[in-house]
Amino acid sequence: MMRNRKGVQRVVSVVASLALATSSIAACLAPATAWAEDEIETLSVETETDAANTLAADITTPGTEADSKGTQGENETAPETEADATITYLVWFRLGDSTGGPTDYGIDVDLSQGKTLNDLVAEQRAEGVLYDAGDIEMFGDASLHRFVGWESTAPLDEPLEASDFAPMTNSAYYSLDITAIWEDVDAVDPWMPNSDRLLPYTIENGVMTFPQNPELGEWYQLTVNKADGMTLDVPGGSAPWTMTIDACYLDSDDPLYNPEPNSGVYFLRGDRGGDYYTSLWVSYPADKALSYQLNGTGTILRTGGPQVLSIQLDSPATLDLTLSGETVITNAQGATLTHTVSGAVDAEGMGDDGLWSMLSLVTNWLGEDAAAAAGDAVNTAIQGVTTMYVYDIHLEDPNGAEFAIPAGDQVTVTLPIPEKLSAENLHVFHVADDGTVTDMNATVDAAAGTVSFTTSHFSTFVLANVAPQQTAATNASETLTATGDASLIACAGAALSGLAGAGLVAMGFKRRR
Repeated sequence: MMRNRKGVQRVVSVVASLALATSSIAACLAPATAWAEDEIETLSVETETDAANTLAADITTPGTEADSKGTQGENETAPETEADATITYLVWFRLGDSTGGPTDYGIDVDLSQGKTLNDLVAEQRAEGVLYDAGDIEMFGDASLHRFVGWESTAPLDEPLEASDFAPMTNSAYYSLDITAIWEDVDAVDPWMPNSDRLLPYTIENGVMTFPQNPELGEWYQLTVNKADGMTLDVPGGSAPWTMTIDACYLDSDDPLYNPEPNSGVYFLRGDRGGDYYTSLWVSYPADKALSYQLNGTGTILRTGGPQVLSIQLDSPATLDLTLSGETVITNAQGATLTHTVSGAVDAEGMGDDGLWSMLSLVTNWLGEDAAAAAGDAVNTAIQGVTTMYVYDIHLEDPNGAEFAIPAGDQVTVTLPIPEKLSAENLHVFHVADDGTVTDMNATVDAAAGTVSFTTSHFSTFVLANVAPQQTAATNASETLTATGDASLIACAGAALSGLAGAGLVAMGFKRRR
C-alpha cells in the first residue's frame, strides 16, 4: 500500500554548484574575446553603412565580382584578399539548447595563427567553458543529455581558412558554426512507478543497494547529530533525479525508518548523479556560529548559502553539528581562520556567521619579486633573520573577490609551521605596502606545529626564524628559489641593506579559487 504522509515530499535534491551544473554556468561565461549573437546583430545594424563605405574600395564583395583568384564568389564564402585583416572571423559554438540552458557564444579568430577547430575547442575547455566527452548537462527544459563531440562544415583537424566562413548581416563579419553533439540520458530513480515507495532495497553496514536495479549503484548512510536549537531540511532542487533518500521513505519495518522527515538519517547517492551535491539546510540561532565535523570520507562545501552544507560521500559517515561563538574557516593547506561571532543580527534575521562562513581562506606562499620585496623589508628592519617564508594571506567571497575585514573587527589566523622553520624563535611579521614591518606577536604551539596571530587587515606576512642577539653583516643572506631548487642564492635585500640576511623560502601554493 502506498503511504501518503502530509508534509512529506520526495527529496529530489541538490545544489547545482557542481561540476555538472557548473558546465551549464561555464558555458554562459564567455571569454574576453567572446561575442553574444545579439551583440553581433546589433553591431551589424549600427555599422552596416559605415562598414560598406569603408570596405567598398578595398574588398571584393563575395558573389558579385571575381576575387583575387579569378573565380566568382557564388558560394558566399569569405574573400581571400589582402584586405582580410579588416574582416572579423567568428567561430560560433552552438550548444544545441533552445530552452534556456547552455548558451551559444562566439569567439573571434586570427586565421594567421593556423589554428584548427580542435585547437579552439581545447583552448575553451582549458578555460573551463566547454565540455569533455561524457559530461552530462541539464537543458533548460530539465532534460538530460550526454556530450558526445563536435561537428562542423569545416574539417575539425585542419587549419581554418577564410573559405570556411560565410558572411553575416554585416559583410565585415564572417562566421563558422561548430555544433555540439548530444545523446539523451534517462534519469534513473529508486522509486516504484507513480509512487513514493522505494524499489526493493537492502542496507548493510550503512550501504544501501537495489538488487533488482544495480544501475542505481550504492547509497551511503549519513547520520546527522545536531545540537539543540537546530533544524534540518533537504529541499527539492534542480537535480533531475533523486540524490537523497530520507529515512521517512524507508520500509516501515526497517530499523532505520522514522515517520518524521528530516530526523537526521539520510542516504546519499554514491555516484553523485554526475557530480551533484546533496544540500543540507541547517537552521540555527542567528547569534551563534555553526561548526561541523564529518566523520567519514567525503566532501563538504559551505559556499552554497549561509545555512547550506553541500555534501558528497564516498562511504557511510556521521556529521556532527554544534553551535559555538566562533566561525572557523579552514583551507587545503591546513591553515585556519577564526572569527568571533558578534551576536548582532541584521534586519533579515541573519547573524554575521552567515557571511563569514561563506568566505574562503587563501594562504599563498609567494616567490620571485613579491617575496624578494618582503624579504628586503624584513631584512632591513630586523637583525638576525635566518630563514623566512613569505605569504599572501586574505579572504575571498564565493565569487573570488577579496574580502576586507570590517573596520573595528579582527580575526585569528593559524598556520602550519613549514618544515624548514623552527618553532623556536619563530616570529610573524606583517609587511605593509609601504615596506613598514610589524611584529604580530605570534603564539607558537610547538606540539601542534602551528603558529597563530591576530590581525585586523590582510596583506603580506612573513614567517621567520630570528636568531637572538645577532648583529648585522655576519653572514650573507640566502634565498631558496620559488621553483624549489635547493641551491641557495644571495638575497638582494640583504645585499642592498648590508644587514645579516634571511634564507627566503618561497616554494609556494598557487591561489585556490
